[in-house]
Amino acid sequence: MTLLLAAALLSLAVPAGAADLLAWRVTGAETPGRAVCQDGAARCDRDGTADGACTFGMALCLDGAASVRVRGAGAAALTQALAALAPPATCTAEVPVRVRAGRRARASAAARDPASGRTERRRLRLGCVRQHAARAVIVTTDFETGLLATVGVRPPHRVAHPATPIHSDAVVRVAGERVYVVNRFLGDNLQVLDPAHGLATLLQCSTGPGSNPHDVAVLAPDKAYVTRYDAKELWVVDPSAASCAGFLRATVDLSPWGDADGLPEMDQTALVGDRLFVSLERLDRTRRFAPAGRSRLVVLDTASDAVVGVVELTGANAFGDSSSLAREPGSGKLVVNEAGDIQRTGDGGLERVDPFTLTAEGFFFVTESDLGGNI
Repeated sequence: MTLLLAAALLSLAVPAGAADLLAWRVTGAETPGRAVCQDGAARCDRDGTADGACTFGMALCLDGAASVRVRGAGAAALTQALAALAPPATCTAEVPVRVRAGRRARASAAARDPASGRTERRRLRLGCVRQHAARAVIVTTDFETGLLATVGVRPPHRVAHPATPIHSDAVVRVAGERVYVVNRFLGDNLQVLDPAHGLATLLQCSTGPGSNPHDVAVLAPDKAYVTRYDAKELWVVDPSAASCAGFLRATVDLSPWGDADGLPEMDQTALVGDRLFVSLERLDRTRRFAPAGRSRLVVLDTASDAVVGVVELTGANAFGDSSSLAREPGSGKLVVNEAGDIQRTGDGGLERVDPFTLTAEGFFFVTESDLGGNI
């Protein structure tokens, strides 16, 4: 279904010089003029939840004095964003456009250069794909050995036990057409599995001796981020590498945002558009892992892998349940678990963080006192 909204005509001046008068920019899009997203995919769905629709982040970038006409999906919001555009900026603020799962939307923009009389038109197609999940992948442990299991998500919920061995302290992530197992304390490796072939291991590479990896955030088939709890550097890796020789792509030192012992205790992650969020617990290992002040979220730009922001949280010890940083349905905000001192009760809670403005709410919307115990 095509969404036809308002159209508008306005004039504005922006710096000249480039050949193209205008271009669409859509978060997570890889093909010019076309963006397809799976419902709930953090790379391209702004709210990060499988809620029956994809929320695209759209912007228009201009070059040259131009009259711009916008039609279709998001036209009214983009018109307002164009009116607010002022030099030296050349791209509008990102506006949200929601497309129902299984549906399509279209937008178009036309720009005219008064100096030359030249007119350019750019069309954009948006598509939202329903989330298809036939099986859930589960890791189990008796703290001596680890096992994989799969469970059908529809009745009768058949259970299977793939033969692929995993470590006794493991967490699992699913991204694209691959399953990723983070083998944590004393395992110290990332394992890539192929669900099309019985979850057979395609690649298993070390994350460094004694590194204690805690999470993996997969940006693309050939790029992922691994948090290493007992190390200073976040690893940027290639899970599609032919061998472990090509596994490590780069490292990012997060120790400047740690505490005095030099280790930031990096833990859980979340990908939101072109940003990676990494929770830092910041614990003092000389005092039995007591909190060394407030925890942080470090924000990386996934294009450059540079740290572009740091969010100070209200509480300490941003210790999660190993299921990555959660996104709140509806708002798309991150929900951060801040346990505080695990030897005490009443100093922790859950806090929301806006991943677009990079601000924490400054209070717990649920406290340990509300819940009656440690989070």
